[in-house]
Amino acid sequence: MRFLTPKLQLTLGLIGILSMVLQAAFLAGLLPSSENSERAKRAELAESIAISTSLMIQNQQHSALQSLIRQSTERNNSIIPSKAPTRKSRTELCNS
Repeated sequence: MRFLTPKLQLTLGLIGILSMVLQAAFLAGLLPSSENSERAKRAELAESIAISTSLMIQNQQHSALQSLIRQSTERNNSIIPSKAPTRKSRTELCNS
């Protein structure tokens, strides 16, 4: 008496082939990775903030710049706000 019927053998064989193909595609980098997509989104966000920031600095729109930075850090938890160096701290660095 056979334990594995031909249907079951065929099903298990196809499942094995499918899993090997998926593993090979993942290792070859053919499947999208969540890390890569997140990295691309962060780069796109950084580019757009950099462009907006440079335009606001050129037009001396300092209050709008502060608002942009505040809103960006509130909406995106992955952004860590940093304190920009002040004139005093820059002169201290240059003198030391």
